[in-house]
Amino acid sequence: MSCKDFEKLILERDDRALAEEGARRLEGHLRACPACRGFEAGRLRIREALRAAMPPSVPEPLDSGTRDRALEILRGRAASGRAPARAGLPAPIAAALAMLIVLTAAWLTVTLSRFVPGEALPLPAWAALGLIAQNALMLFAAPVLLRAVRTPKNGAASAQ
Repeated sequence: MSCKDFEKLILERDDRALAEEGARRLEGHLRACPACRGFEAGRLRIREALRAAMPPSVPEPLDSGTRDRALEILRGRAASGRAPARAGLPAPIAAALAMLIVLTAAWLTVTLSRFVPGEALPLPAWAALGLIAQNALMLFAAPVLLRAVRTPKNGAASAQ
């Protein structure tokens, strides 16, 4: 076997265990051949340098999508030209909004069926309308406000 064949065996040894005969022949050749020992030493230095250059690992409790995205960013593979994905309306806010819409529609149906043109709305009706308007405004404004006060990467509070 030539040194090129033994170099291939050295590289294969990283991926899988060699057969006993192949491992024995490789070890014997490495003892006798300084060029192949240098090849193996260089390969080991490269592996150590790569291991040292690896980004920190991402904690396990993260869901797979978040973990994959974090690893992409840590490895520098984040697509800088791509627009960031828009976050949808959070599920609890969407559920509260849907419930608010249903309750408002039910209340308006009952109230307007009793409404007589020319009469003023009673005070409890105005109070209910004010409460509904306040809740709707907060449901829409809360995500915007939370995004506005989110701290930037450097940890300083946003001055906006």
